[in-house]
Amino acid sequence: MSGPFDVSNEVILITGASQGLGRQFARVLSAHGAAVALAARQVAKLKSLEDDIRAGGGRAVAVQMDAVDGGFLLT
Repeated sequence: MSGPFDVSNEVILITGASQGLGRQFARVLSAHGAAVALAARQVAKLKSLEDDIRAGGGRAVAVQMDAVDGGFLLT
């Protein structure tokens, strides 16, 4: 995809990526070529999504984060 919505060369941080809309956005953006940083509190769910995206040839990294606390909890 080219044009104003081309994300193939972008790195995108997705908060709430462990479930729901955040998880779906991560899958869609990755399918369109974006590298995705997956952020949420539930690291097991993030790792599962990271593995799924990578298995499909995508680029992803899981980062435990609580946006309410305003900080990253790197694991």
